[in-house]
Amino acid sequence: MPVVVANYIKRHIRLLDDKFLVLAADDIRRHLEDYAEHELNPNLWQGLLDALETEQRERATRQARKIRPCPACGKPLEGMSITDNQHSPGGFDVIDHCQNCHSDYEWFCDKDGGVSDMKQYFFG
Repeated sequence: MPVVVANYIKRHIRLLDDKFLVLAADDIRRHLEDYAEHELNPNLWQGLLDALETEQRERATRQARKIRPCPACGKPLEGMSITDNQHSPGGFDVIDHCQNCHSDYEWFCDKDGGVSDMKQYFFG
């Protein structure tokens, strides 16, 4: 039965909400950390965990690439940089540029797709 459930989740992963992805991944990760040596199907659970984490990363990346308006003039910002955040695994630091008012802004997108407020970015 675990194989059936894992395959069903993988097939319909895009229909699952963000909260489910986080909770399921955390539960599987904790189970593998605590009971891996007693688990009959560790590869099955690791494969499901990998699929859940991949979907989380893809959703966060889509959120980070989403076009946002410039806080100053309202024109669309252009993405300059999306980098992994070293302090928040799975999160991204984003730097955007406004062609209209020539301002740069930085913000953060966490692994669950939540975003921080934008603040003006100063080089150097």
